Amino acid sequence: MAPDSVLKVLASLLGFSAAVECGVLSGLWTLGLRGYHLTHLVLMASLFGLAVALYRRRSSRSAADRAVPLWFAAGLACTVVGDFINSALSSIHPVTHQLGWAMLFFALGYTCYVVGIWKGLALLNGGKTIVPPALWLLIPVILAGNVITWITRVQARVADYPILSYGSFVFNATLYVILPWLAIRYLIARRFSLAAVAVMIGAVFIAYSDLVLFDSWFKLPVGTPIPTELYASNWILYFGGQCLLNVFPSSLAQALDTDTIGHED
Repeated sequence: MAPDSVLKVLASLLGFSAAVECGVLSGLWTLGLRGYHLTHLVLMASLFGLAVALYRRRSSRSAADRAVPLWFAAGLACTVVGDFINSALSSIHPVTHQLGWAMLFFALGYTCYVVGIWKGLALLNGGKTIVPPALWLLIPVILAGNVITWITRVQARVADYPILSYGSFVFNATLYVILPWLAIRYLIARRFSLAAVAVMIGAVFIAYSDLVLFDSWFKLPVGTPIPTELYASNWILYFGGQCLLNVFPSSLAQALDTDTIGHED
């Protein structure tokens, strides 16, 4: 599938997801618990299909070019598993066990995204990884913001669950630092293009969706089924972030194809 077609489908999936969530929350539609969560998995599987379609489209390109959508496809495959574990379709209970296992697959998935973006940024610089010195200073700033947020909003919620406590802290101190930092690099490399802004928002949304999840789900007594309202509050941000972050492979392909590459100064 051509990069511009992938972007159009991404926008359509994002719009469809928003319409479904609003319909369910308002009572306009009644999907049932299984139908609701199955819809989520189908949406995520669709993102995976788009990444594979883009990879196949780039089959005549260099190995480095093809690697970007392939890494994103691998990341989506892992996060789909994480989404299934987190859903009401999973037989893993209670929610503390769900999140513990899901965190493992999300860590694998987001690591794949990091590798894909890193390789894509190298392509924009003729195969070299060039990082302006000033950008390194953003890492401790993002890290400090994440740690403060974790301490004030998450730590108390998961203090009784060591795996979730340590795991969520490591997530915030590593992947949720690297993803937005790479998105900022892309934003600068593409001179604040619309696609780069979308990727930046996606990186923030994904991290923010976890903050919403941990702050809201753990207000409930352990063993209490997660209500649809709380699933939706996380999903709207999470799936929006997934769609926007997955703009990266297609927008990169467009830049490489049209040779309108903006280099980092």
